[in-house]
Amino acid sequence: KLAKESNIRGPFLVVVPLSTLGHWVREFAGWTDLNAILYHGSADDRALIREYEFAYHPDRPKGVGNTNNFLRRCQPSRAKAKWQRTWMAQVVITTPEIMTADDFSELMAVKWEVLVVDEAHRVKNFDSKLANNLFSPRFSFGNKVLMTGTPIQNNMQELWTILHFTDPLRFNDQEEFLEKFDGMRNKEVLDELHEKMRPYILRRLK
Repeated sequence: KLAKESNIRGPFLVVVPLSTLGHWVREFAGWTDLNAILYHGSADDRALIREYEFAYHPDRPKGVGNTNNFLRRCQPSRAKAKWQRTWMAQVVITTPEIMTADDFSELMAVKWEVLVVDEAHRVKNFDSKLANNLFSPRFSFGNKVLMTGTPIQNNMQELWTILHFTDPLRFNDQEEFLEKFDGMRNKEVLDELHEKMRPYILRRLK
């Protein structure tokens, strides 16, 4: 919908479990015309992907090979039409493990339009390396989509972390949130929590 109706062509970063990589690649190939690349494999494989699949050829730095911060050296031409000032890779599909590897410093060079995190309960531990990286102010994305199971089944601290990642301005006080909702003392408290969460939830219909 973003690509077809809003003409937003990326780049989109999709972080998914290793077991579902192939499924995501097939879905993008079957349902969109976006250039979706699989960012995985050995360190050498990923270096080649960064060098040859992320940026258009004219936008790549000349004569430097895939050095550190290669993506930061790539410069989409300002002479192009606005819709072309982007990356050749419109969708990058990778795993949480890659997002906690050294690659993260490279991926931070891209200003992502949307971050999608499948199995988003992986970020519920506020102190985990994945959460720290995704929460980093140096990591830029316009919007985010977190995919998880029934979120209210998480304990309240984990739920707050997910909500804080979704909207850090509104859910900025963990202590206050836990004091009000931890324990679910009555139906009114549960209803209030549901109401707070409602604007952030898209339900999948089977």
